[in-house]
Amino acid sequence: MNILLTGGGGFIGSNLTVLLSKFGEIYTIGRDSLNIDNHKQINFNNSYEINDYFKKAPSFEVLVFLVGLAHNKGNKNNHDEHMFVNRNILETLVFSMKKYQKQKNFKIIFSSTISVYGESFRVSEYDENKPLYPLSPYAISKKKAEEFLLKNHKHNSWVLRFAPVYSSNFSLNIDRRTKLYDLYFRVGNGNSKLSLCNIKNIKESFRAILKGDVPSGIYNISDSKIYNYNDLLQYQKAKYILSIPNFFIYIIYLLTKRFNIVATKENAIKLLKDNIYPANKLMKYVNLDKELN
Repeated sequence: MNILLTGGGGFIGSNLTVLLSKFGEIYTIGRDSLNIDNHKQINFNNSYEINDYFKKAPSFEVLVFLVGLAHNKGNKNNHDEHMFVNRNILETLVFSMKKYQKQKNFKIIFSSTISVYGESFRVSEYDENKPLYPLSPYAISKKKAEEFLLKNHKHNSWVLRFAPVYSSNFSLNIDRRTKLYDLYFRVGNGNSKLSLCNIKNIKESFRAILKGDVPSGIYNISDSKIYNYNDLLQYQKAKYILSIPNFFIYIIYLLTKRFNIVATKENAIKLLKDNIYPANKLMKYVNLDKELN
């Protein structure tokens, strides 16, 4: 089996390479130069360069699309850039693969995000049947990519909506929910619930998909355990914690809502209420029991 991995230089991609190599030969493409075997640096703005790659490359049975632009999530000025990276590159690659490759029914594993649901005070739990109300350019572009796959490749696509990802040596998504610079904080009593996703659970999900154990479709992917902010502070071994009243965050929410500062508004909602993204659908096929410890 030949597997094409895009976004192999990122955190998730770099953690998946050993697993993917057990299923076949891995090839990677990206905008940057990587010192790994079978890697090709490609200008994604150049369709001729992309087509030339697939003309010469071996036939791929799997496309793993981990390319993603997430910075400046709430900056409307970056809408076109997000759309190009998160949606248009996917369409270009799939089109070129279908045109120049012998393998027409290749698997597409697409990394999406729970951000496609949007954040709302009226909803605390988001399963795959919930309507999507993405707010940021990042989330909107991911939704558009999902729509492309569902319209054109519904039966050979796996759309994985990742909850915030972490590992024992990657705590960014935990730090941003518990720290202001070097100071730990807690909003209210810290009992608001949230979902996270251990990188080991992502590996198990990919293993099951490649083995053919998971039907194509859309899946939330998160730890089976639901956390609260006190759990995160305990994991961080925080000793001195700044207590922030709920009303202070709510004032920030009202101000950011008034001036439509999307990213800060979303973060305020996350701190004030439960935001749970259950992976019950995926857990019918995969054991997602890895958690914070």
